[in-house]
Amino acid sequence: MTVMTRPDSGHDTLLTMYATMVRTRMCETAVLRQLATLDHGVGYLPVRDQEAVAAGTIAALEAGDRLVTTKRCLHELIACGVPLREVVGMLLTPRAASFTEPLARAHGVIFSTGTPGAGVPVAAGAALAAKVMGSGRVVITSFGDGATDTGAFHEGANLAAVLQLPLVLLCRNNLHHGSTPVANTTRINHVASRAHGYGIPGQTVDGTDPVKVRRAVAAAVNRARQGGGPSLVECVTYRPGRHRAADGRADALRDEPDAPLPEDPLLRYERWLTATGVDPDTLVRISASAMSEVDQLLAVIRLSTSRRRPGGRR
Repeated sequence: MTVMTRPDSGHDTLLTMYATMVRTRMCETAVLRQLATLDHGVGYLPVRDQEAVAAGTIAALEAGDRLVTTKRCLHELIACGVPLREVVGMLLTPRAASFTEPLARAHGVIFSTGTPGAGVPVAAGAALAAKVMGSGRVVITSFGDGATDTGAFHEGANLAAVLQLPLVLLCRNNLHHGSTPVANTTRINHVASRAHGYGIPGQTVDGTDPVKVRRAVAAAVNRARQGGGPSLVECVTYRPGRHRAADGRADALRDEPDAPLPEDPLLRYERWLTATGVDPDTLVRISASAMSEVDQLLAVIRLSTSRRRPGGRR
């Protein structure tokens, strides 16, 4: 079962979101380690502290729904159930993307390009197809805050609003346009306020809380599925490192060096789960399972790398 199929109970949903966040965190750590060993440059965009957005979003979707994203959004691909080996292989070896795409589609993922905002018109097209076919399917597209400044976002959002398409626009606002603080690039306080210009609902939610993200996205998804048209959900997060990791490093990016860092969303969610009655041993077992899966993946990657090096073939 992938996360695209909503679990039967609220308890299962909470644990599914936790497992997604843990697997994402451990997988990214492995990716950064591997980047440091490569002899060729690979641009990777870290998703640390944004795991809750993907976990909460995908947990709000149903089987048959679609997510439009890019090939570099590790957290969303993992949340949709794409195998870790395929995700990591695609990130570290660009040529592997062609092999991963069919598998991603089987998990409800539609790839767009990495150009900011490019996924919005793609998602609008997929939502139009769903409406014409009467499939009951909802399409969600995720993008960064910088994408909302593009013409592609405007055209896609406007078309979806005019045609009342079953589309959810999900903005991952990590408070930076690339390496520039968002306050230096826009005069509005919340990206969600842009929704009013299209005559659609807009909501801002804490993007470090998977429960709040799921609640907000689920409401937008239900509205779209019932024929109410598109919505814009803004998930505000914090990016502790730079926009792009180089040589396996995601150096800190601090606008206020003396300001305290926000609490780790994963640790905060762990504490919340135990406070609501979840057995801590259950969380330990989930973490151990994720660690074992990532360790096995690293072993395969190391073996594959050694065989490609001169003298590594038997």
